[in-house]
Amino acid sequence: MKKVLLVLSVFALTFSMNAQKLDVNEVDQFTGKVKKLTSYYNLAKSDVGTIRGSVIRIDDSRFLAVTCTADLGCVGSRDNYIIFLYADGTSVKLEDDFSDIDCSNESSSMYSVSDLKTEGITHIRLRMSKYYTDGAVYGTYSLTDLMNAVK
Repeated sequence: MKKVLLVLSVFALTFSMNAQKLDVNEVDQFTGKVKKLTSYYNLAKSDVGTIRGSVIRIDDSRFLAVTCTADLGCVGSRDNYIIFLYADGTSVKLEDDFSDIDCSNESSSMYSVSDLKTEGITHIRLRMSKYYTDGAVYGTYSLTDLMNAVK
C-alpha cells in the first residue's frame, strides 16, 4: 500500500511541477464571468530574440498577448501582425492587434486566437511597428498547452 501511495504522490508532484502557471483564475460568483490568464512563456526563438506569449480567456474568447525580447517597435500599430506557419506548409496571419499603442519595452500585442488551430505550428513571425522577426517554435510549453491551461 505504501508503494502505491508513493507512486501516486510522485505522479501528482510531476504534474504539478510541469503545469503552466495561471496568473489569474477567476469566476465571478454573481455573473459567472470567467477570467483566466497564463504567465508568459517562450513560444519561439529567433536570431534576434525570443517571442514570448500569454493566453487570456474571458468567457468564451481567447487572446494571445505576445511580446519579443528584441525591440521590434510599438504594439497596437495598424501594421502589426503575427503569422503562424504549420508543418504542412499552411499559414495563418492575424492582423488585428487589439493593444493600445505603446512603445515601452516588453509591452504586448494582443490577438484574438479563439478559432486558431494551434497543433502543428513550427514557426512564428511577429511584426511590430518597425521590424519583424521569424522564430522557430521553442519553449517548455506549446501554444496548444497554453490554450488548454485556460479551458
